[in-house]
Amino acid sequence: MTEHRNGVRAISFSPDSSKIVSAGQDRTIKLWDVKQETSIATFEGHVGDVRSVSFNAEGSLIASAGADNTIQLWQTKPILKKQVFSEHGDVVYVVDFSDDGLWVATASADKKVRVWRRNSEGTYETNSQLEGHKNRIYSLAFSPDNSTIASADEDGQILLWQLDKTGNFSKAKVRQPENLKYQIRGIAFNYDGSEMASTSSDKKVIIWKKQDNGSYKVFQTLSTATPENLPAYGLKVTFSPDNQILAVAHENGTVKVWKREINGQFEKEPFDSLSGHTGNVNQVAFSSDSSILASAGSDGTIRLWQRNSQGKYQSTKTFKGHNGGVYGLAFHPNGKMIASAGQDYTVKLWDLESGQAITLLEHTNRGFGVAFSPDGKTLASVGWDKKLILWNLDFLDLDSVLKQSCDWAKDYLQHSNYVDRSQPELCRNINR
Repeated sequence: MTEHRNGVRAISFSPDSSKIVSAGQDRTIKLWDVKQETSIATFEGHVGDVRSVSFNAEGSLIASAGADNTIQLWQTKPILKKQVFSEHGDVVYVVDFSDDGLWVATASADKKVRVWRRNSEGTYETNSQLEGHKNRIYSLAFSPDNSTIASADEDGQILLWQLDKTGNFSKAKVRQPENLKYQIRGIAFNYDGSEMASTSSDKKVIIWKKQDNGSYKVFQTLSTATPENLPAYGLKVTFSPDNQILAVAHENGTVKVWKREINGQFEKEPFDSLSGHTGNVNQVAFSSDSSILASAGSDGTIRLWQRNSQGKYQSTKTFKGHNGGVYGLAFHPNGKMIASAGQDYTVKLWDLESGQAITLLEHTNRGFGVAFSPDGKTLASVGWDKKLILWNLDFLDLDSVLKQSCDWAKDYLQHSNYVDRSQPELCRNINR
């Protein structure tokens, strides 16, 4: 069995001895069938040598420890129930849940918005296919009252879709927002739906104000242009849940942060620019209490920024585990976990305290978007493979799984000469 491209650091048998897992200097973990002497799967995510591997007691999970100072978990067989939908005809860029959890919506390069509805059994069924865009749709969002979907496309058109009396979504009868004529990459509602924000390739962020008739009109325009006037602009935008901060993921590797003034508008200039990523910042998300801002970058990292007493966000943690850019990012409602989707075809669930991740393998191409249901029991992911995958997290106890993985790797962490002692202990914050 010779598929590793470099030296093999560790091997381990599965509990039933039918499989072997190996860890390599080529940064991969390989799962082998003992009888057939063939490779079953290759897991990639470490950014350094993989030094230790072990199965759990059921053989359903592998824990790997690497020179990159991370422990990662990998499924050897499905442990999460899921629904997989392949109804879009092209890349799916974004997914969102309604705040009541009843609806899931996706937007695609096929110029369509698709909507799914939860049934009485708790699974989701196709509800609506929404057509009206003339080019690929990069962003969408549900309004907080669950009645409206806003979608935005490459031509600069924002369309509003409203829930009608038949229980389906259709194009809103109110006047549609003005066409910006520039590619819109991000759109978001604020906490009560009274405002909407969009970011576009003309280096502008538009704040839209909801009118009495339900339409949205331009209220304020902010600039994302850099002092050097480089051809870079905002890729995604989000409001903080407390409605005081606007954050924009920027192509120049920063997160631009605006603060709301007493008059209700945002300050004309960003009051902070968060630096640390070495490539595009592709996504930003706030924790439910607005105290933590997370950013995902093309450099393969996720950064956490904590708000200090002056209201500014300071970098506190950096998570590394994706092998390539990270495009999707979402906070779990409990504030203890985030989900990410990346160029390496994986979806990861990260424990914020320890920085350890569980890797979900199902997508067959790069992942673009993730979203949690409001109750935290379902994770939605979409990507280049045209799929919407709904993962059932109801019975996944992340704390116990992470504790178990730390128990498996305990000897390695304590005694291996390859562990970087200058770095915080990997499992220091996992309850024992």
